[in-house]
Order: sequence, then structure tokens, then C-alpha cells
Amino acid sequence: MRLWLSIVIDDEITEAAGNGDFDAHSKPRQLPNLECNIICGNSLIDEFKGNKLITESVLLNNVSENSQQSVFQQGVDGMISKLIELQDKLFFTKEHNDKEEIKAQIQKIYDDIILEQIGGDYELRDAYFESLSESSKPFILWQLYFPKVFKENGGFDIAIGNPPYIGFHNVPDKEYYKTNYFAANGKYDFYVLFIEKALQLLSTKGIMSFICPSYFYKRNYGKNTRKILLDKTNIRYIADFADYQIFDSALTYTCIFGAQNGKTQNEKVKVLGEDLSENNAYYINQDDLKEPSWNIEKAEDNSVLN
Repeated sequence: MRLWLSIVIDDEITEAAGNGDFDAHSKPRQLPNLECNIICGNSLIDEFKGNKLITESVLLNNVSENSQQSVFQQGVDGMISKLIELQDKLFFTKEHNDKEEIKAQIQKIYDDIILEQIGGDYELRDAYFESLSESSKPFILWQLYFPKVFKENGGFDIAIGNPPYIGFHNVPDKEYYKTNYFAANGKYDFYVLFIEKALQLLSTKGIMSFICPSYFYKRNYGKNTRKILLDKTNIRYIADFADYQIFDSALTYTCIFGAQNGKTQNEKVKVLGEDLSENNAYYINQDDLKEPSWNIEKAEDNSVLN
């Protein structure tokens, strides 16, 4: 509903215009279909019961080095092109029956690609089809569900998140995450995995902004997360709320930070306090953020401490 309302508010009417779906128009457009844009599921996992579900595709820019592509994989690019065409068509299709037909065609392409990966395991196939009726999927296949984003843009421009805060002892599927995520270091908190995943999904200069515990730049388990951010991003800002409690339901030390994909040299990090006031903000050098934890205090405060 929020997305739909924002589309209504931003809709610009031009009296002398035509009424094309994507062009300037003289009367309000109908609200678009967002079925292919909103996905509910486990955004950290792209496999099902231990089976990889994404097939390599040149169009999706995910072909690995020394790839030995099968005949099926060579045909996937055509399926992806058709998928993008159908998703674009669905966006402004008006008739209910037409929408259902397009959605069925889209789902068939999903199924064909996924089932090729699953192979001849019929129990696994049955389990996959059962999972389709779940309100939250046990996986999210980002490149398959948003192929146009990866084909044309190489990823998302923005990733915004308030990831779940779950202590190490309650993290599900620990072995899977330990194998698949560099950030799964020591007795890590669940949220650090979402930081790594967000960076994987960004375009070349894409930006992520998360509200999460500040422990990732203070405690040992955040060592690998800090390395990822320092090696691959320019950290644009950090707002450390110190003892101030943001959430009524969670007692934690919280921060908001933003990072831009693509490392450049001699970048400054803006540091904000709990009031987020620009007047009280100051800058530190990203190159000064070093182990064993990040020091984001003002230079004059550090001189007193030293």
C-alpha cells in the first residue's frame, strides 16, 4: 500500500500529453501490478534443501570462471529475456484473466529453470512445489526474480534494511551460513549476514543503509564484516546512538550506517550522534578505521584519551 500511495503522489499529469503507459499522460494511470516486485522469503538463501537453484546466465552476469555450460544453460538466456518481457508486460496489464495468464507463464519459467537444477529427485520436486504455497518462501532467487535489475544494472541501486537481531545461539542453519558467508565469524549475530548479502546485491556504485546493532564495529565477531566494508565500500556515515534506546522491544546498542559499493581512496566518514543533527556531525578518515575495533571519536577526544 505504501508503494502504491507513493506512485499516486508522484504521478504527474500533463494536459497536452497522450496516455501511454510509460509516457506523459493527461489523466491518472491505473496502479501497477506489483506481484513480481514484492517477494517474501529467506533473503539469505538461494538454494533449496542443499540444492543450488540458480542457473548461470550471461544475461545475469553470473557465469563463473571456467564454466562448462550445458545445453540447457545455453538456452537460459532466451528464457531470461522472455521472463523480463513478461514481467514488464504484467506491470500495467489491466484485465484479471490476462494478468493470471502472464503470471502463470512467469511461474513456468521460474519452475523450468529451478527444476533443471533439482534434477530427477522427485521427492525434492514435490517439496519444491509444496513450498510455492507457503506465505514466505524458504529462499529468494534474487537474480531470477529481478532479472532486469541484474541484466541492465548489475544489481540494485539501494538496499535499505532493519535486519533481525538474533544472538549466535539462536541463529538457524549455522552450518549453512558458516559455509556460505564470510561474515559468519566466531559467535556472530544474525544481522551481519544481511550486511554481506546487501553488498552482494548492489550495483557498482549502489548504496546500502542499515539500522542495526553497533557491535559489528566494536566486537571480535564483526572482524570479517569490518573487513568486507573497508575493502569493498566507502562508508558514507555512521550514527552511533550509544546508550539511547531506539526500540521499545529490543534492548541493544544501535547504529545507522551507510556504505557505497566500490572502494576509493582517502574517503571521509560522517559521524552523527543520537539526534542525527548535521550541526553536531564531524568527519573521520576511513583509512583510520583499524582493528581491533573502529574508533569513531573526534580527533580532539582521542588526543585526551591517548
